[in-house]
This record gives sequence, C-alpha cells and structure tokens, in this order.
Amino acid sequence: MITPVSLRMKSFQDEFKHIFHIVQIDENVGVGKAYNEGIKACKCDYIVKMDSDDISLPNRCLKQMTLFAVKPKLDIIGTYVEEFDTDTDEVVSVKKVPVMHKDIASYSKRRNPFNRQSVAFRKSFAEKIGGYSDLKICEDYEFIARMLQHGAKGQNIPEVLVRYRIDENTVDTRKSWEHTKAFIRVRWIIHRSGYTGFRDFFMPCALQLGLFIFPRKFTRWVYRTFLRK
Repeated sequence: MITPVSLRMKSFQDEFKHIFHIVQIDENVGVGKAYNEGIKACKCDYIVKMDSDDISLPNRCLKQMTLFAVKPKLDIIGTYVEEFDTDTDEVVSVKKVPVMHKDIASYSKRRNPFNRQSVAFRKSFAEKIGGYSDLKICEDYEFIARMLQHGAKGQNIPEVLVRYRIDENTVDTRKSWEHTKAFIRVRWIIHRSGYTGFRDFFMPCALQLGLFIFPRKFTRWVYRTFLRK
C-alpha cells in the first residue's frame, strides 16, 4: 500500500513492523517522485493507494483484490468515496464515479474517473508507463489518463469503501490560484499527448477558472450540487 507518511504513522513503525514498511525520503522531492519510490518498494503485483488521514473500510482491499481475481484483465480499480467533516464526522457528500470501463474512458477525457483515495492498480502497468510524472498537484489525474491512454482497463466498485476528510479549508484549496494553475497545466499536458480534444481541454478549465473567480459560497454550492452526488 502506498500512502503519504504522517507523524502518527511513523509512531506505528516500531509497534507494527510486520505491517508497515516506511520508505523514508530525506528531501522534498514532490508527490509524484515520492509515489514512484513507493511503487519501487512495493513487492506485490497490486498496489493500493490512500492518503494517511483517509479511512478505508475494513472490506475495501478484500473487495478490490477479489475483483482483480475475478477479472484479471483489469489494471485499475477504484470505489466511491464518502466525504465527511473532520470536526463533526457529518457526511458531506458521496463522490460517485463511472463504474464500467467504457464510461470510465469517456469520463476521463475531462475529469479523473477514479477517486484518487480509493485507487488500486497493477504495479507492472504503472512501471510500463514510467510511473507518476514530476507534478506536485493533480498528479493523480495525469497518471490515470496516461494509464488509460496506454490501454489500461479500469472499473469502479459502486460502493463507498473509503472515507475522505474535508474541512473549512478544503474549498479554499480547490479554488486557489495555485490549484487552478495546476489544474489547467495538467489538462494541457494530457491534451498535448493527444488523449483529449481541445473541447475536452477547454470546458473543465473554463469551469475551474469560474470557480476561482466567483465567491467562496458559490464555489461550495457548485462542488456540492454538481461535482458531488
């Protein structure tokens, strides 16, 4: 399993040495390069990804590995994600994504068809495409688009199997200029690779620029009404 390391997880290393193997990187190399170090360190055929403060339900890995076993041609498997308020534990929304590969491929032209916190993927395929790019934001979408562009087959399990924390700062982060620039840059990279047409590049970028410009309350409403289900 690949997960960014938190201080709390480091404290688990001595207590659960048989479970956790932490790959320590002494300098800030960026998210993409850090993930590639994790991929190299993993010894299994399949890699399960999550952030250190996410919550995977007890049967998450079982269901994803079972689907890999039943459908051995799959290279990527994700799930629905439940976003919850980190202070109150109240469920804010459920992020649903396309289930079958045909719909995933179509959806991927404009948005990430997998919830990044829920992804499990085939290590050999990730290595074949060169792993993650050297990006600090939106690296997951570029990675998934490149996997699909090179023939990876994907499927999502239509169940919430991961819970994702959000707080008052989440919307501000998503509408920040730093995030907006990274959002546009990644979609331009994907467009230049030949995976998407200009319309597929332009439409989501125009929406993101709108979210950056409009007030915070409007951005929050758009995310909860249209970008989450």
